[in-house]
Amino acid sequence: MRPQGKTLEMGKRALPRSSDGDEDRTGDLPDGILHHILGSLPARDAVRTCVLARRWRHLWKFATGLRITDREMREPAPMEKLQDFVDHLLLLRGRAPLETCWLNLTRLSSDGDARRVNLWFRHAVLCEVQVLRLDLILNGFQLKLDDLPLASRCLAKLNLSGVHLMHSFPDFSCCPVLEHLDIFFCDLSDAKKITSQSMKCLNIRHCTFSQISRTRISAPNLISLRLENYWHRTPVFEVMPLIVDAFVRVHDRSGDWYSCTSGNADFEECLCEDCDFCHSNTNCVIMQA
Repeated sequence: MRPQGKTLEMGKRALPRSSDGDEDRTGDLPDGILHHILGSLPARDAVRTCVLARRWRHLWKFATGLRITDREMREPAPMEKLQDFVDHLLLLRGRAPLETCWLNLTRLSSDGDARRVNLWFRHAVLCEVQVLRLDLILNGFQLKLDDLPLASRCLAKLNLSGVHLMHSFPDFSCCPVLEHLDIFFCDLSDAKKITSQSMKCLNIRHCTFSQISRTRISAPNLISLRLENYWHRTPVFEVMPLIVDAFVRVHDRSGDWYSCTSGNADFEECLCEDCDFCHSNTNCVIMQA
């Protein structure tokens, strides 16, 4: 008969086994690695790991990434259930730092939904997120981001899709490490100016600019530019001495000639020599590098 002390010692050293007989060494991983693994999962799946063992009870609260979506299953989850889940999730994890955050939503339909998503978006910024992505795939409803500039000392990459940018939001002068900005399928008609001293890569695709005034873009350290398939007035890019590569693609609804409200039904340039839309600027407004 073995001594009791030796049996206890062996029991402490024993590792759990998975259903196929192999040793499960997940428990040997340090918390930091588990936080990264949980950060790569959809938020609901990360929270569900709390039932695996006592050690896992609070690990999800410190996951380095958040993936919040209503498209986890074949049919999108009702917005009310998602709101309740995300509100409790953010409350319980508090201000734990984030490396990445992805909000991917399809079911917004009211101003109340918009206010809630704005709060989630700003909460991620408060958690010092480094990569922030907001993707909205909506039918007939466009979320207006709060008319407040972003302020973050950690945000390095921002991806926006399917939102309406208001006057002050695209002022990124208080984001000193923001280097990469992607804007897809967004409404920029109210954005007077996009400003960033640190930005190096700017992608604007399938976006709508104003028919009345030009959006000015001030990014003196820009290295890479992509402007593709935009609507209405061409934006004005200020001096970009460091630009290395640029790609510009227009379609039949791009450019100032389409913005002229005096044009005919075939979108031809109007015949009025004093038209500000057609004749106010004959110089290149895209590249001065």
